[in-house]
Amino acid sequence: MPDAAHDIIPRDIRFGLVEQADFAWSDGDPLQTAIVDGFAVLLPAGERFFIRALQHYLDRIEDPAIRDGIRGYARQEAFHTREHEAYNAALRALGHDVDAMEAEAGAMLARVGTPFRRLLVTCAIEQLTYAFARFNLSRPGLYGASRPAYR
Repeated sequence: MPDAAHDIIPRDIRFGLVEQADFAWSDGDPLQTAIVDGFAVLLPAGERFFIRALQHYLDRIEDPAIRDGIRGYARQEAFHTREHEAYNAALRALGHDVDAMEAEAGAMLARVGTPFRRLLVTCAIEQLTYAFARFNLSRPGLYGASRPAYR
């Protein structure tokens, strides 16, 4: 059962990336930057997919703590979506064809048929995102020497 130590607390943070768009924000390394940018461009479509996948089951959940956890998760993902859309706007400002990449991500996720498979895909993508973030955050250049807005 969820408790206060594990509650999802949505954080409404704005990073201002459009004003600070940078081809090499990660320690001045354009390759490392491109790897993270390529992953990040997929996130708005993924986050909207995650929200829909969980909300499909919301009316079936009887435990109020779990329902609150799902709602908190959805709010946090909505904030993430907004900031990743701003991130993608920064990539557009640098000349990247973000629209084509977003369309491909959306089309790929649209092919996930059943609500249960959408839930499974959500869990899998969240786990991959965690692993990717953990790996990258352990690299000194990504956090320490990166531009502040991108940290």
